[in-house]
Amino acid sequence: MKAPSTFMDRLQQAIATREGELGVRILKKDLARAANVSSSAVTLWYKGSTEQLKAESLFGLARYLRVRPEWLRDNVGPMRDSKSQESVEPAFAALSPAAEAAIAAIRSGDQAGMPAEVFTAIETLLRSVHRRPEGTDDGDLPHLQA
Repeated sequence: MKAPSTFMDRLQQAIATREGELGVRILKKDLARAANVSSSAVTLWYKGSTEQLKAESLFGLARYLRVRPEWLRDNVGPMRDSKSQESVEPAFAALSPAAEAAIAAIRSGDQAGMPAEVFTAIETLLRSVHRRPEGTDDGDLPHLQA
């Protein structure tokens, strides 16, 4: 199979892969919702009229299609991380009451129409805060506590 050379080639490959996993067809309106753009903007992508997507749109598409954003935009690295290939749907372990409360607050904000940038910031924050091994002294750096 020929390596996808354009953004549209990669987008179509990612769509085909994800459709196979989901067992349903992904429509332009689904892509628009994931990228937080209009359906007409997606049509422009298909016509090749858009040179670059905004970061928010790129990350939304990548998250929806479960591909790496740098692969989707620039064909850098593999299409997916190895962990995303292991399982199409994530398996959720039991969550702590604090995690459940955070998820409920996020759902409430989403239903109230909170801007996508807020959710991107929350995701970025959570991904940037790593749990340190027990006994590791990190001074006063903030991090998640077990």
